[in-house]
Amino acid sequence: MNRMYISSQQKALTIGLVVILSVLASVSVAGAQSMETFGHVGTMRILNAQVRDGLDVPVAGATVDVKNVATSQTYSLDADDRGVFRKDDIPPGKYLVTISAGGFNGAQYTVTIGRKNSSASTKYTVIRLSPGCASGNSGVALVSKLSQRSFKP
Repeated sequence: MNRMYISSQQKALTIGLVVILSVLASVSVAGAQSMETFGHVGTMRILNAQVRDGLDVPVAGATVDVKNVATSQTYSLDADDRGVFRKDDIPPGKYLVTISAGGFNGAQYTVTIGRKNSSASTKYTVIRLSPGCASGNSGVALVSKLSQRSFKP
């Protein structure tokens, strides 16, 4: 019967390697949140939206970047404690809206901002975020009132 003996130095090296690989794996999983893209939501008079989780619960403090597609002018906003963000004085044009919040996948959609006196929609945009490293139960919906559910359960 052949027995293999491992020296204490080999054991220490093996344990050290396992620890390093475990740390690297946990760091890569923590940073593995992805960006979900939802397409164009239509033409709105103003940028008025709410960030929610997959259960329709508001996500407070989400970071929102609103970038004019033609000029690259970017506005940075933070959602309030109800997950709401609003930008009234945004010039007409097409915008890429990017939302991020700790523990969630990011989200992107485009929206066209029309003139204030146009027939553009006055509805709220609701953005539902998925938990980090997961997808599903997310998306974008238009609602008339913030108290409305964004999706049917």
